Amino acid sequence: MLKINNYMENEKPHWILETDDAVIKVALEEKLKEMIERNERIIASDFETDIEYKRKLAEEVKRYKEYLIELSR
Repeated sequence: MLKINNYMENEKPHWILETDDAVIKVALEEKLKEMIERNERIIASDFETDIEYKRKLAEEVKRYKEYLIELSR
């Protein structure tokens, strides 16, 4: 988002490029949801037989869900 800030009436406007936090938040939420869905599909899959790998994915899913909760605040 491009904003013009006037600090004084006689001063020329300063062009400041600012990133909208809401856009970043939505992008992060979407990516986290995609990663959660991907990991849950792998965990539920019969093709992946490595129990330790599935356990690590489950920990990631838990962590990603915590991140989503933090973002929603």
